[in-house]
Amino acid sequence: MFLLPFSVVIGILGFAFKTSPPPERNWWYGFRTRKSLASKENWVKAQVLFWQYSLKFLRIIIVVGIVGLVVEIIGLWLDIDAIIISGFVLELVVMTWYLFTIYWKVEKEL
Repeated sequence: MFLLPFSVVIGILGFAFKTSPPPERNWWYGFRTRKSLASKENWVKAQVLFWQYSLKFLRIIIVVGIVGLVVEIIGLWLDIDAIIISGFVLELVVMTWYLFTIYWKVEKEL
């Protein structure tokens, strides 16, 4: 059930970075890694790549979030804990995949 709210936050961040990315390197927000903070060029490129990948994968996490929610509702309706946990694990795996994939893809292109 947590993947849908997570996808809303990611969508908002993606659109925020698209419309007004952090202009300068800073220590409090932006896609911040050693590579992105290494130079102004890397900083700007990392912010653009972050919103591009965030919005590209947003559809996937929304769909899986809906599937996970349906699975959890069915599990609650049937009162079967294994089904509820399956929906939760599915969402957790997809969220972890999403975060690592964006990190890996942006870092690879810097």
